Amino acid sequence: MAASNAETASTACDVESLYDSADELASTDGEDLASIEAELTQDVPLLFERLNECADNVNQLEMQLGEARQQHQNVCASFATRYSQAQQSHGNKFCGTQAFFAAERSHRAAVRRAERASKRYALAAEGDLASPAKLARACQHFQREHAKAVEACVVAKATMQRLEAQNGQDIVALARPLMEQFQRQQQAAASSGRRVAALQEQLASAKACYKQTMAELECISLSVHDARKSFAA
Repeated sequence: MAASNAETASTACDVESLYDSADELASTDGEDLASIEAELTQDVPLLFERLNECADNVNQLEMQLGEARQQHQNVCASFATRYSQAQQSHGNKFCGTQAFFAAERSHRAAVRRAERASKRYALAAEGDLASPAKLARACQHFQREHAKAVEACVVAKATMQRLEAQNGQDIVALARPLMEQFQRQQQAAASSGRRVAALQEQLASAKACYKQTMAELECISLSVHDARKSFAA
């Protein structure tokens, strides 16, 4: 923000100097110009307050963003290191269990979808809809949703059984705590990644506010200079 602070100081000098010219003018013209300047610059204090607030926000967000990026890199590096260690310790059989645990997660998700569809069907059946036709359509929709979720459950379950037989129950049992740990790390990495993205968006918004405020102050400065020129002519 060093360049922005310099711009702020320059604009501040320009605008503040606008208040010092009344004594240099003839009395009648001076009073008229002072009135015009007062009207043009009436928002200057609020704009400077907003400018300082934007600058503080930018500085804080840049610091938070740097910390969030470092945290995200640390989480990703830790995951990569532990995964590499697991590969070296347990070989290809360990890597082969990834598909099993992916199928297991798909199965759990499908079970949850089926449960939600069942609850929604029950609520729709008990609800006071506008017409029997709407009730029938709602029930049919949730029945189809439930049927698709149940089908996904069956497919995921069959995939799990096939992969467990392919890898062996002992290898799957050995890999489970490691995979659960990796999954937690993946979730942490995703969470820190989302925080980085959110801070980037907030920082862009704060910088845009700063830039807009600077533009408004510069516009006021130009307007006052133009007014002075017209009185000097």
